[in-house]
Amino acid sequence: MKVANRRSANLTLVVAVTLVVAMATMLIGMPFMVDKVGFFSQIKESFINSDASDIISGEIVFWIWGYAILLIALACCIAAVFIVVRVKRRLIFSKITVSIIFFISRGCLLIALLSLAVVFYFGICFLIAVASCFLGLCMRVIANVIAEANDIKNENDLTV
Repeated sequence: MKVANRRSANLTLVVAVTLVVAMATMLIGMPFMVDKVGFFSQIKESFINSDASDIISGEIVFWIWGYAILLIALACCIAAVFIVVRVKRRLIFSKITVSIIFFISRGCLLIALLSLAVVFYFGICFLIAVASCFLGLCMRVIANVIAEANDIKNENDLTV
């Protein structure tokens, strides 16, 4: 592995691990961060002509959605760390790597579905859904390319 590639892989690993730590911190600190931002006052303003049960259901939907999204994103980031470690070990073209990339793709598509499910409460989630759907599609394409490259590699290994 060239020096520039090693540096890039090391930097990617540092960024991925930092993202895992940040998401784990967000899972723990989400109630405190949401209170600081005043997010629920925005929800209450959007339901200004509604009764209290609509406001409470909006808050419940937010908490369930928020924690589900963060847990899925955390799992995808941990999977990304595994991929970077496999790249550093030069184990890129394997079924395990392809399955990890498909896992990340499914996670992105699940985030898209969850975001579409709450568009009624939070309109901005439509943008999250579109972005995560696009990322999931890109990950599926990459997984298919690596799977095909793995097949070609295996055929070449058999022809001696």
